[in-house]
Amino acid sequence: MAQGTEVSPLSGGIFISYSHTDSTFVGQLSSYLHQEEVPPWVDNQLEYGDSWQNLIVERIQRCIVFLIIMSDQSRQSRFVKEEISLARLGKKAVIPILTGGAPFVELADLQFVDARRMGWQDNRFVERLRNLVGGSAPSLAVQRRRVEQFVFLKLRQISECQTPIVTFGVGFGADYGIPLDAPLKKVVGDELGWVELLLELNQQLPGRNFDLRPDDYESERFLRVSDLIDHFLKHMAWEDIRRIDVRY
Repeated sequence: MAQGTEVSPLSGGIFISYSHTDSTFVGQLSSYLHQEEVPPWVDNQLEYGDSWQNLIVERIQRCIVFLIIMSDQSRQSRFVKEEISLARLGKKAVIPILTGGAPFVELADLQFVDARRMGWQDNRFVERLRNLVGGSAPSLAVQRRRVEQFVFLKLRQISECQTPIVTFGVGFGADYGIPLDAPLKKVVGDELGWVELLLELNQQLPGRNFDLRPDDYESERFLRVSDLIDHFLKHMAWEDIRRIDVRY
């Protein structure tokens, strides 16, 4: 069964370096990471009276992960260049995030996250951050959101749903075009679609028993899509959920 534990404060473990012309994206990214319970520190958290330069240096020295937003604007920023130098000197885990333009030459030895799509989300990226900062299992709300994402995206594929996915920006969720209370049998269609879902589960989490039968898609066990999601949450531990690779 998926378990949630109280999340310890991790603020300061992740530092975001960026040009202030990229503030909109950084705000969305910060919201996304807060929702995933790996909160970053950005310089809009400065308090009145703080010495800007001294606090920035202190935060970089204290951080575990240094996220650098690579854009045409940040490429020209002297402050960003100085922050990169300080992070690399301190041997921080540096993860570049490309939002526009080309990757920075001085970071060519590092694999970057490509965030040039408006609806970008990457669970593997989030779990890498969680591992680096030593975060515990997230709340049940986060775990349920992951399972919902997997179920909805797979059901869209099975049902050949043509309704566009509506994303609300990085960190603000999405509408997958399939209601939670939709009849599961209607969405899956037939046994072939159900088997496709079971095969995907076996591929993602080999050897796991989810107590599912070939005819379950038309049984009383799963009248609605939400019933299937509830079932997965009862049969998955967090270590199962975080391993599922789901993208769109």
